[in-house]
Amino acid sequence: MSRSSASRRHDGDGGFSLIEIIISMAIFMIVAVATTPLLVGGLKAGRTAQLNLQGKALGQERLERIRNLPFHVARQNGQYLDVLDIYFRDTVAVGALAAGDTCSQRTYDATSKTYSCTITNLGADYSGFRQVVKIQFLKADRSVVTPVASYTSQTAGVDAPVSNLLGVTVTTSWNLTSAPQSFTVRSLVANAQADPNVISTSLRTSALDITSNLPSGDILQFEGGLLSSEGSLTTGSSASLSAVSARTGLSSGATAVGAALSLTAPPAVTGTSPSDSGGHFLDGSTCAYACFGQTAVSGDQNVTVTSGQPRVSVPSNPVQADLRRTGLNVFRGYSYSNATPAEIAPALGVIGPMVNGGSGGSSDVLRARGYLDATGTGATAVRTSGSVRVDHLELFPTLFAPAGVVQVELDDASLTCQSGGGSASVTASWSGRVRYWSGASNSYVPLTLAPGAAALPLPSSLEVTPGRFLSTWVQSWSALTSTAPVNETSGRRSKGTVSAVLSVLTAETRAGDPTSPLNLAVGSLLCLAEDLR
Repeated sequence: MSRSSASRRHDGDGGFSLIEIIISMAIFMIVAVATTPLLVGGLKAGRTAQLNLQGKALGQERLERIRNLPFHVARQNGQYLDVLDIYFRDTVAVGALAAGDTCSQRTYDATSKTYSCTITNLGADYSGFRQVVKIQFLKADRSVVTPVASYTSQTAGVDAPVSNLLGVTVTTSWNLTSAPQSFTVRSLVANAQADPNVISTSLRTSALDITSNLPSGDILQFEGGLLSSEGSLTTGSSASLSAVSARTGLSSGATAVGAALSLTAPPAVTGTSPSDSGGHFLDGSTCAYACFGQTAVSGDQNVTVTSGQPRVSVPSNPVQADLRRTGLNVFRGYSYSNATPAEIAPALGVIGPMVNGGSGGSSDVLRARGYLDATGTGATAVRTSGSVRVDHLELFPTLFAPAGVVQVELDDASLTCQSGGGSASVTASWSGRVRYWSGASNSYVPLTLAPGAAALPLPSSLEVTPGRFLSTWVQSWSALTSTAPVNETSGRRSKGTVSAVLSVLTAETRAGDPTSPLNLAVGSLLCLAEDLR
């Protein structure tokens, strides 16, 4: 019997047999069971890598946030957040938290001088993560600095950082299948704004400053005993000294300058003790307005930056700028007038230069001394000190008082600033006297210049000759009597200022000319010492 072509069977057209299917499934199951651990391990490894990557990213992100904050904004400038406001608030063992505080816990460990900020809220995407930020104040050599006990970034006046370098450690942690994991990143954060000084020192002295106007409108100035020193340590270091024994000049340009020097380190440099024999005149030969005698700069004039620490001179032999009397100057050490004899107001009765300086002989007429040193230790690690002296000043010599209606002697005025060991201080002292002629006794009456001394009486209350009072010659005068206004200390910074131990404003020296009074400032000093190491 024949078969139809539709039902005809060919070799190779048959399906899988049941045995073949069972064998195939068995092989698949064997392979699947063998590869499942590898697949699960791969998934776990991927998850671990993802969490590690997130942990590292969160740690780096926290460091960048810290670096992008201002290092320090003084509290007195406003409620601006700086890095210390958030991450090193104070020295309280367990700090209180404010609403919306970045930290969920704040602690300070006095033993290690470490402030810790624990952060549990890192955002909805990182609910399983937490961070602990630990910060220490460091010196340049990375040794730890102890904050002062009163430090808090939240109060003006005690919010200044004790150093300009922070050691920061950020630890980010999370759990993976109940096993804690963490990633730690460490860095240093410096106050790099305008290269802040780690050490700052400065000194200014002026034994005497006289200023007034000439009939022409020119300003005539005489200055004696001038020192100016600076020292600093930042990423580099420097020290400088300018010493001028005496100088006088007009605003129009004419000048006369005594012994002077100007030095800057590095490299280390030593002055050459300049001096001269005297005879300094504005016009070259006469003393119509101002002149002075012999001048010198002496003492230790070394300017160095030893091991990066600035030093100018030494305490045992401070640099000195002084003015002395010489035979070339007939008016003792110096003289000063802002008018010719024919122009002087007749009521003054002046018989010579309005101001004479010096008591004769070869002794100093005026001088200044000073030094700055940042190579010390402890409370005097950084120290700046200056002193001035005016031996004798005679104001308005007359027939009845040829040695001046007023005399001034400043035995010594000194000012010292020092900083170190987490503290700072200023010390000021002065002693001297001002005398006025009294017709009642035909002698000079002394008034004391010293801390705690009585204020000077009004010139209008002091009778010089019968019916004539000191106000004929002196409009006003004032003496420094207290050290309180000159002292400014804050943390590791000390600054002292003596604007003048004695200030005198004379009466008009030219009749009817309100621009003609003389301004005298005797004994002016400024010092600064700051140690943020």
